[in-house]
Amino acid sequence: MSSLILISSGIIYFQISLFILNYFDQYVHSPYMDEIFHVPQAQQYCLGNYNEWNDKITTLPGLYLISSTISRILNLTFGIEESLRFCDTYWLRLSNVFLSTLNYILLFKIINHFNSKRLSSPKLPLLFNIVSAFSLSLFPLNYFFQFLYYTDSGSTLCVLMAYYFQLKSNYEFSAIFGSIAILYRQTNIIWLGFCAILFILTNIESMFQTKKDTRVKKNIDELTLLAVAQQRSKKHSNLFELVAKTPTEAFDKHFDAKKFVQKLYREDFMGKKIIYSEIFRVFDYKSLQPHIMVASIFVFFVFVNNGIVVGDRSNHQACFHLSQIFYFCSFSCIFTASTFLLNLKKIKNLFEFFRVNFKAVIVVILPIFCLIIHNFSYEHPFLLADNRHFTFYIWSKLIRKHKLIKYALAPVYLTAIYLMYKNLSNSGKTVGWLISYFLCTFVCLVPQKLIEFRYFIIPFYIYRLNINLNSWKQLILELAFYFLINMATIYLFFNKTFKWPNSEDTQRFMW
Repeated sequence: MSSLILISSGIIYFQISLFILNYFDQYVHSPYMDEIFHVPQAQQYCLGNYNEWNDKITTLPGLYLISSTISRILNLTFGIEESLRFCDTYWLRLSNVFLSTLNYILLFKIINHFNSKRLSSPKLPLLFNIVSAFSLSLFPLNYFFQFLYYTDSGSTLCVLMAYYFQLKSNYEFSAIFGSIAILYRQTNIIWLGFCAILFILTNIESMFQTKKDTRVKKNIDELTLLAVAQQRSKKHSNLFELVAKTPTEAFDKHFDAKKFVQKLYREDFMGKKIIYSEIFRVFDYKSLQPHIMVASIFVFFVFVNNGIVVGDRSNHQACFHLSQIFYFCSFSCIFTASTFLLNLKKIKNLFEFFRVNFKAVIVVILPIFCLIIHNFSYEHPFLLADNRHFTFYIWSKLIRKHKLIKYALAPVYLTAIYLMYKNLSNSGKTVGWLISYFLCTFVCLVPQKLIEFRYFIIPFYIYRLNINLNSWKQLILELAFYFLINMATIYLFFNKTFKWPNSEDTQRFMW
């Protein structure tokens, strides 16, 4: 019954998206923006010209391989010999709408997996999960770009597939979809690494489950009871014990950082050397072998290619753009505003945080943030060269309005980081999980000089899927917010057009 409802809702989602896609085709029939590179390249693949490559394209050919494969399947199914019949702009965009529909079903599967663990007695679990998946599918960045032939729909689907199979302990399929995700976008190697880290963290947490479980059955035999007692009395790595705890458990009022470091030195590394004997226990080579194989091939590719970027590298130079973390956290808080706007306790805790830590915030944290903003903020030439993107107006009309505005936003960035941290820690995420997530987000975003909201899609989805949203009011507010943003974005794209002085082409506003 649940599968039938899910498939039916998926068909409805596809039909709605198809209706909007037809408007996209009506208003923007020819390739637009980056499609001028992607569409011709896909058509070369549909024709079997795999040696043809546009140097302006900087990602691997996963997008074109999938599209040309779908095109060939359709040609064989309908007995059509014309290679480009299902490879024009409309059909290529349609393939992304199809992948986005699969993403909706996948989001439901992931949400259902999490909610089955954290929702003890939901009134309408199936309906809630379906509406949650529908809401997340309408996430404005993901939803808008499914109507254009970009890499985002396929990249997001494959990364979330890898993540889902990791949650289900199917490591082979996790690695397979992770490798396909890398073919869409090279930086997805980071999220495959995140999946591997989650496996290690799960093994670490399992070491302490018997300690957390204090229930002893009355009918248990003496040998089993003795084994449980021995397991509980066994001394484990202090570092592993820390990462297996939630922040509330780990950093309670009795936590002493100095003593903890001393214990690490005495017991984990230099004294009893506990950690060395347990590394092999948590690092299961056999289970991680698929991930290691993909990572090894990727390292070989980087070595042979002399870098991660293919094609034109002049506009994709890596830098230490630390302010990207500030932008991402602010972006994520805006699109998860429903988690705290209707929660007075969270708002009260936020003000309490600033009150209790006022001196530290004023004297230490905000000055550090201002130093980061001053030294590690970059302005890519593309940012102010293209007034079709929303980032152009955010940067030119807000950030550059006055030289002090970028520093004045430091408290906003701190608020966003705090709210993200609290959302995740309140959802039961361990210290190890939090460190892993923020580290992967850091590695994914900080080297990027260009501020591009599309880069935020995958880390945002990982974040949003892992925070508790089990209130109908919060969910409906999120759904309404996403719906309104999408309608406004699509309206601007269709109706508020303009032209550049040196071009007759119609220009449109977009993400």
